[in-house]
Amino acid sequence: MTWNSALVVLLHIEELVNSKIAGTTPERQTSEWLAKLDDSLHKRLAATGLIVGRARARLGEYLAAYIAERTDVKQSTKRKWKQTHKSLLVSLGEKTPVRQITPGDAEQWRRSLGTVTPAELKARKKPKRSMCENTRRNYTSIAKVFFNAAVKKRLIESNPFQGLAATVMVNPTKQREITRDQAARILEACPDTQWRLLFALARFGGLRCPSETLALTWENVDWERSRMRVGSSKTEHHVGKDSRVVPIFPELRPHL
Repeated sequence: MTWNSALVVLLHIEELVNSKIAGTTPERQTSEWLAKLDDSLHKRLAATGLIVGRARARLGEYLAAYIAERTDVKQSTKRKWKQTHKSLLVSLGEKTPVRQITPGDAEQWRRSLGTVTPAELKARKKPKRSMCENTRRNYTSIAKVFFNAAVKKRLIESNPFQGLAATVMVNPTKQREITRDQAARILEACPDTQWRLLFALARFGGLRCPSETLALTWENVDWERSRMRVGSSKTEHHVGKDSRVVPIFPELRPHL
């Protein structure tokens, strides 16, 4: 190794040490250098704890370990993650090294979402509904989370899923106004008081059902000021979005 080569290695290792201490992602030049590093030196660096060894960076093991270590997320979130996890393994291969997955592989995986093989189709009694675009975007968003973490762990230099559309779009075909006449007929058809209250909370209170309606308690209801404090599990991870105040409209009050 020449003096210049040794100096380059030294500078990149210093960057790895600094980013390890700060808990940040190393500079792009260091990440690119690390991705192209020969296995021998890469293994020696992994032994120091500065980086994760390539031998352990198989897709199946990495995803399972990442999901397990995220104790800060809810079980409902992990259930969604595991659906994407399973889909990635089926499409890309459980033992595929994470750093070998390309943007082309990611795009092919996204195209495969919701498709059914002839054998699966034959085994089903009912045909499977095709996956809608928003569901594909949800899966893609989760895959981006997985691989952004891989970038931070220095397993890869860039996220192969980065360029794929992942923002959920408004679907106007699923939007429908329930008129007062329709609401009255639905309430009349409800089998008991509980069902009428569930519908009234959703229609006249704007509560998410079932997450917000089932979490509502009498402590949340302020009769004097005709309002309710509604906790929101969907948005509580955002600052100031853990709850909201909802008026008790005249149409809702009798059912409460």
